[in-house]
Amino acid sequence: MNEQPDCPAWVNAVFESLYAEVDSGSGLKWIFVEEEQELIFAPPVVELQGGAHDGAEVYSFYRVEFDSIFMLFDEPPSVSFSTREDECSIDGTIDGAQAWITFQKHPFEDEGPLEKQS
Repeated sequence: MNEQPDCPAWVNAVFESLYAEVDSGSGLKWIFVEEEQELIFAPPVVELQGGAHDGAEVYSFYRVEFDSIFMLFDEPPSVSFSTREDECSIDGTIDGAQAWITFQKHPFEDEGPLEKQS
């Protein structure tokens, strides 16, 4: 997997870990918030093509196995799930650096379709 520019080393370790562990229809979008040292993942928006729902914008499913991510942390991380925010967060240190990883249920705001799916 390619290294992510301008991100701490722990971000690349997370990407390498996720590469084999994510089950997704269309991959995941991500952003890194430097001030918070937070890596945020969200499903992409896709536009349906053909059929009764032609042109409808939906977001793709995804499932993550957290075992490999947990193994990256120096000590067992703090894990929380918020029904208000519809997200799961993992917080701790990876190789001595503060790391905060969030998986959102919904796409990032103001995101247009990534691709068309039939």
